[in-house]
Amino acid sequence: SDVCSSDLKFKKELEEKGETVNPLSRTRKFWGAMINDIKRRYPLYLSDIKDGFNAHCIVSALFVYFALLSPAVPFGGLLEEKTNGFLGVSETVIGSAAGGMFCSVFLGQPLLIVGVTGPNVVFEEALYHLCDSNGYNFLALRWWVGFWMLLITWSFTAFECSFLISYFTRFTEEIFSILISLMFIVESFKKLAKVTC
Repeated sequence: SDVCSSDLKFKKELEEKGETVNPLSRTRKFWGAMINDIKRRYPLYLSDIKDGFNAHCIVSALFVYFALLSPAVPFGGLLEEKTNGFLGVSETVIGSAAGGMFCSVFLGQPLLIVGVTGPNVVFEEALYHLCDSNGYNFLALRWWVGFWMLLITWSFTAFECSFLISYFTRFTEEIFSILISLMFIVESFKKLAKVTC
């Protein structure tokens, strides 16, 4: 009930100022959506942590742990093969753990599953082949890719570009999923042909 009363109080304060509560609508202020989110969640931050120490949350945390670990191991093995040992299972597990902890502490979605997926593997393979064919240092280029992604993400947050998500449909997501699935199906047939020959 504290959560509901705090949210209602925050909504009333925003409505009195003429501001909106919908996270996908724009406030027309620099970092406006993030500031509103912090104002809304900050009074509940300590209780969010304290409430996590009960049986249901601990069981959910264990479930999320294994849900993240299960794709990290096979995708890590695949990454190790695709990047000639630069990235592997240990890097994938450590990266997933660090990303998950960062997201649960600093983002508004504590149960957001952060881990390696099929598109990550395809991207890392393409980046490794680019570096290999041009003589670039793979890990240095990978660091710069991460840095630019951080910069772009922060810029999107500053200019409240999250409202653009309302223009994406399930169709866009399904097309992307089909593309990734086809890549992995073709890859498995290539591997089968290689083993057979």
